[in-house]
Amino acid sequence: GTVPLPTNCVVPFGIAKNFSGNNNSTTTDTVAPILSNIVITPTQTGATIKWSTNELANGVVYLSTSTPVSTSTSAATHTTLVKDHTVTVSGLASSTIYYAVITSKDGAGNVGTSSTVSFTTLAPAPDTTAPIISGVIATVSTTTITGWWTTNEPATTRIYYSTTTPINILTSPFIENTALVTSHSLTVPNLGTSTLYYLIFESKDATGNTQRTSQFSVTTSGI
Repeated sequence: GTVPLPTNCVVPFGIAKNFSGNNNSTTTDTVAPILSNIVITPTQTGATIKWSTNELANGVVYLSTSTPVSTSTSAATHTTLVKDHTVTVSGLASSTIYYAVITSKDGAGNVGTSSTVSFTTLAPAPDTTAPIISGVIATVSTTTITGWWTTNEPATTRIYYSTTTPINILTSPFIENTALVTSHSLTVPNLGTSTLYYLIFESKDATGNTQRTSQFSVTTSGI
């Protein structure tokens, strides 16, 4: 048990503490985590962000297309207390510069904040696929031929026509609508009656990929 001190006894400083029986001390953590090794790997519409902290902490990432970066709304978070951090953000615009600020909070509530870092999302992959033409129909009258077809992406509408075969697309006459559409309809006017015509339908998408039908033939009606 604790031995009470005489009321008239003078005890040197530091010794009385031992007599009191209270030898416990606590240290409050007031030091924020230190963030380092920030690595950002962008994709076309997102990014993976990695960093390290010198102590266990969570992570929050803030993004903006301008600086300073607002920290009112986070782009990604993780709540697990770790030293090696990874978060993924999505829904970003392609070919765009983004600025990021990262924070990590330790178990005592101390928050470390990174400097502003930037990255650029990737550009879309080049479109090298031609439109797919389907539902081809050709109808005739005495002096016209009308063609209909569809494409799986917006594209132009062109009909080559000739009374000789094979059609030479470099020299044969054609009619065209340059609007980018998926439902195509075009009429070739001023044709001869009761005449055999050879046709090729063509569509070209916004990046210049071109698809043509095989050559086929129809005959206009007689008068």
